[in-house]
Amino acid sequence: MAVVLYHIRDNGLSPVWLRPWLPPNGQAYVMIFFVISGFVIAHLADRKTASEFVTDRAVRIFSVALPTLVICALLSVLLPGASTKYPEALAHPFASFALCAVFLNESVALDIHPFLDGPYWSLSFEVFYYLIFGLWIYADRFKLPLTALACAAAGPKILLLFPCWLAGVAVHRATRISNDNALLTWTAVIVVPLLLLALLGISKQSLNVVSRDLVGYVEHSGEFLRNWLVAAAFAVHLWGVSRLHARIPAFLADAANRFAGMSFSLYLLHLPILLAVFALLRDQQQADQPGIGVVLIALSAAVAGSFMFSQVTEQRRHVVLAFVRRQLVRVRATYAAVPSGS
Repeated sequence: MAVVLYHIRDNGLSPVWLRPWLPPNGQAYVMIFFVISGFVIAHLADRKTASEFVTDRAVRIFSVALPTLVICALLSVLLPGASTKYPEALAHPFASFALCAVFLNESVALDIHPFLDGPYWSLSFEVFYYLIFGLWIYADRFKLPLTALACAAAGPKILLLFPCWLAGVAVHRATRISNDNALLTWTAVIVVPLLLLALLGISKQSLNVVSRDLVGYVEHSGEFLRNWLVAAAFAVHLWGVSRLHARIPAFLADAANRFAGMSFSLYLLHLPILLAVFALLRDQQQADQPGIGVVLIALSAAVAGSFMFSQVTEQRRHVVLAFVRRQLVRVRATYAAVPSGS
């Protein structure tokens, strides 16, 4: 939701008086998501075989990403004037769709987004993190050359933010170490978030240590120093929370699971919905200062639309996963039945 509110601010989709109250930097919240992602993937890797890991991640990603790309492609036809920030998606629709569908749209010097969907960049980063981590964990004696090849395909800007994702892996590993120091735990839980809040308030231009000559190669990673600090602070906080062993009330756990069940859809689809709604309502608002009523309509549409989208994507992925697993079992059975040498 912080990323949603940031995009309302960043795209000028709110009254001027409201903008100072909205998050000033959405990418910092993406780093928090990277840490959580690394934590969860490390947890899954401890419990799954290589084939289970690949199929689970593929179904999880493609079940939301591909429908999102189709929706964005339709919007490029129906509302081509909704934004001027996506020239590649309009000028080269098939190439853009293909690169985004295989998550190569951010590799090396590329920086291509689906129409109206700027946030898609981080998904391409994350898929490479899955790939690199998975190869390192499962590829055995071939892991060095294969991970080196994956890193080369990713390029510098993706690798610059890899430490943020690996911070989540480190937290998962650290949870195996016993710790009974209550002072240290509560410091991590309470004091570190104060630093985190300060880092979240730093503007996008602050701590940008990359020269302009390299911007094309590190488009989303120019402020990597601040991103590392955000990830480190949140990782410490997450570690502290994991040591509390607190009992979560059932209604809070249920609410968290329900919201988590639409988080991926909300992240990928909120900006296309926001921009589409504003394009449709453009004649009823001032060009430079949308009214608060329009903001509330667009925000409600983004959340409700993402929720409905999640019901047929995220919430149904177990059906797709079961189908894929059945097909893999059939393929293995067929392969095993073929006589050797034939």
